[in-house]
Amino acid sequence: MKKALLFILIFVLGIGSYCIYKLFEKKEYNYLIVDINPSIQLTLDKNDKVVEVTPLNSDGDILISELKLKKLSLEEAAKIIIKEAVEMGYIYEYGVDNYVTVLGYSKDTEKITKLEDTFIRETKIYLNSKYIYNVVKPFILNDESKRYSEENNISSLNMKLIEKIIELDKTIKKEELISYNSKELYNKIKVINNNRLNNLNIKEEELKEKKNLLKQETQNKINKLIEEIREENKDRIGFDRDFKIQELLRQKKEEIRKTIKNID
Repeated sequence: MKKALLFILIFVLGIGSYCIYKLFEKKEYNYLIVDINPSIQLTLDKNDKVVEVTPLNSDGDILISELKLKKLSLEEAAKIIIKEAVEMGYIYEYGVDNYVTVLGYSKDTEKITKLEDTFIRETKIYLNSKYIYNVVKPFILNDESKRYSEENNISSLNMKLIEKIIELDKTIKKEELISYNSKELYNKIKVINNNRLNNLNIKEEELKEKKNLLKQETQNKINKLIEEIREENKDRIGFDRDFKIQELLRQKKEEIRKTIKNID
């Protein structure tokens, strides 16, 4: 009887200790900043599931409004974000100036590459399926920034974070951030954005209205293009006009693809 009680006590203590450990266990998150023009940040757990989505600018506020991304995989979230960006015209399917860049942050450098590659891959899969051609790539330093980072012994990741900080707050100078480590730089991004969000005076309903307006404007733009193509080719379209219009739209996208540099 005593042995049984002792066993139960040990079992209960073991379970209790494990539960307490899990309760106070410090969770390590990874981050991915996505720039389309809207700029947003995805916070991801160790399994690459979305924990939080944070807008980093006013267009980002509109883009993520109404989106349910929490607990989704990075792959699932990427498709939803890009689909929404297309519908809102941030990625215009008949445009030549579409860019998507990603910047990961993690204590594990291999994890950064994995996160960036995953988002880029899923974005390309979705856009290619819609015959939308644009440049999708990791955040890349220009020659001036590369030179500055080399002269000041700043790592590539830190320099990218510095560039992002200056983009979010143009009052900050590079020289102020040289001594910061990666964690401090990333925390700086969070502080800047928290200040922005705290001063933000806009309701969810207003964001919804702005989103719907952008979607309607984008559709109107496409409808106008269709009418122009129909008018230009009215003598060639023939009987199956809907099929012919779609074919001509595809040709237009192919023409666009040929003009875009640095596309895969």
